[in-house]
Amino acid sequence: MKKSAINSPLGKLLLVEKDGYLVKILPGEEDCHDESELLTRTAGLLNDYFNKKAVDFSSLPLKPEGTPFQKLVYDELRKVPYGKTASYKDIAQRVARQMGKERMSCQAIGTAIAKNDIIILIPCHRIINHDGRIGGFSLGIDKKKILMDLEDIEYD
Repeated sequence: MKKSAINSPLGKLLLVEKDGYLVKILPGEEDCHDESELLTRTAGLLNDYFNKKAVDFSSLPLKPEGTPFQKLVYDELRKVPYGKTASYKDIAQRVARQMGKERMSCQAIGTAIAKNDIIILIPCHRIINHDGRIGGFSLGIDKKKILMDLEDIEYD
């Protein structure tokens, strides 16, 4: 496992690579700088992102941890484009369709989203309540607002 810490508007972020995949991007105080092409490329893309550039993270190999359901939710989150939002209800409907169900609980979606260990690249900050309110965020609403402001996303 390789790790690298970067500074960001959210504070220090720890990038974690395992077997050629990014497995975590989370706040951390660890000061480490392992050498890796993937970690270097990710840090560069995140730096561009924090400088308000629309960045396509889709080429980065991600391997989020979680249940099959959580991974299905994460796949749907990755489809929400830069500067746009989707509601928990939107994600619930998409996941329900994929699972062959008539409906899915928004609360189940929110619980899965809260377990996301690859913030920004799996853009849980782009998910809002169906009425336009900002909703929750595992790192706190203040951090969610920072990310939404970087992307010029409007919210209530």
